[in-house]
Amino acid sequence: MKANSPFAAYDIPLQAMPNGEHRYSFALKGDFFGLFEASLINEAQIQVDLQIHRMGSRLDCTFRSEGSMQVGCARCLEPLGWPIQDESHLVVQCSDNVSELDSDEILVLPSGAISWNVAQFIYESIHLHYPLRAVCDEAALPCRSQEPWSEQGLLTYQTSDNSPTDPRWDRLKHVNFQ
Repeated sequence: MKANSPFAAYDIPLQAMPNGEHRYSFALKGDFFGLFEASLINEAQIQVDLQIHRMGSRLDCTFRSEGSMQVGCARCLEPLGWPIQDESHLVVQCSDNVSELDSDEILVLPSGAISWNVAQFIYESIHLHYPLRAVCDEAALPCRSQEPWSEQGLLTYQTSDNSPTDPRWDRLKHVNFQ
């Protein structure tokens, strides 16, 4: 990535990295997720700690994420602080022979790579924790809305039999389909 890129803070230098253990830390907020086009997350407070163990051309990476992101309740749209606590592992191999290492568990980078940008991996691993359906009850909060399809909502909904109907529908009532 270019030095003036907004993703430059997430570059991990590979050429200057000696063998051994290395640690990086990233504080993610809403502006990080705003860098990506179709992000579902607007507000967040997430701390990501990256531990890299380099052994020659191989990097064993452990990403630890902890914090919360704002999601809207599926019933009342109230913002909820949804907790995130995750540990993800990734193996990165620097090699020119991609076909030997082609696998879902290994990320292959060209052997001459100067740096590796971890922003996309962090973004995707956080989005895996985005709930399909978040409700206040799961966050131990009272929900402000009453579901219209709930049993109580259906009991209070009444229709008037005196309401005028469309004459076209009245004619269809007399059609015999047998």
